[in-house]
Amino acid sequence: MPPDPRPSDSRPPDSRPSDGSAPTPLDWALVIATKDRIEALRVCITLALEQGRPPAEVIVVDASRDWRGHADRIGGVMAAHPGVRFRYLQAALPSLTVQRNQGIAEARAAVLFLLDDDSFMYPDCAERIMAIYEADTQGLVGGIQTGTAAHPPRTGIEAGARKKKGSRMIGKGGQKRHGWLRRLVMQRLFLMDKDALFIPYDAPAPLSPVPAALAGQDVVPARLFQGYRMTFRRQAVLDEPFDDLLRYYCPGEDIDASYRVSRRYLMLTAPEARLHHFTAADGRIDRFRTTALSALNQAVLLRRHAADQTGARRRYFALMRRRFLAEVLKDALSRRFDLPQARGILHGRTKARHVFAMPPEALAEWYPAEQDRLVRG
Repeated sequence: MPPDPRPSDSRPPDSRPSDGSAPTPLDWALVIATKDRIEALRVCITLALEQGRPPAEVIVVDASRDWRGHADRIGGVMAAHPGVRFRYLQAALPSLTVQRNQGIAEARAAVLFLLDDDSFMYPDCAERIMAIYEADTQGLVGGIQTGTAAHPPRTGIEAGARKKKGSRMIGKGGQKRHGWLRRLVMQRLFLMDKDALFIPYDAPAPLSPVPAALAGQDVVPARLFQGYRMTFRRQAVLDEPFDDLLRYYCPGEDIDASYRVSRRYLMLTAPEARLHHFTAADGRIDRFRTTALSALNQAVLLRRHAADQTGARRRYFALMRRRFLAEVLKDALSRRFDLPQARGILHGRTKARHVFAMPPEALAEWYPAEQDRLVRG
């Protein structure tokens, strides 16, 4: 069973005053893992610095070939903010999880905004998030996910090209009149929902209620986060680092990490603390490789973390059968007649049989090279 999310001696002392006084205000850091998306990164950092409650630190871990040139450009943005601690690091490996952990290790702030480089915060986003952490004087809450906004926080933002969306047919028409039906189709048929795709590592457990100290806050309990809008107490992601066996784009890394943190801490979503996910085009791998990695990563994470290996394996292959059918439909509706996403699922499912048969030590040696073969072709 997962541990009870109560405060422990590992929690940051500044979140738990013992004398009944008001808590010391917490500081926050923007920690960004990036690769080849300098225009979006520049906007992301600019909007973070313009927050009503600005960051104490900005830390960037860049896997781009021209990371020094990018550092110079972002350094120009940071020059107007000498009071903000700034670190621009070359990535140890081209891996979202490794880069996130590298940034976390460099950070000093109590709360880390582990956003994507194309996540554009509304001006009051950080202020709303930090008010919740500070109201949680017992340190029960380990992570808070921001809300989302359909449009950028202001007009005229130049952040490079956007990623091309999927089918123009999926989800079009009658969205307001038939919103419930559209959501049902997306979740049940196309499996476009993280809860539908995730296989828990432990026996199912109900979400913990919102603590009484947060009764006046606009929050809802959560367990699984989306990577572009995550914030955590620094101690929470030191207790449960991102899984650095994953490489490159690392699909599923956000769900894995947030689930593991949720076994120790309470997790919340703050709908009114909004940001816009721009979904920049550069730096992404193709659909076949992304889908294959998502299927393979899930098998690897289950092999590494699931308590019931037999049950996890059975549920995984049942899910892959459903995912294959969903990806065939999505490819067909999007007129991708080479079926890249469906082929990705087949590739991942085939390799997953090897994953579940492998001892964890052998898996740790084999999987980085396997990802390299897949991505580099």
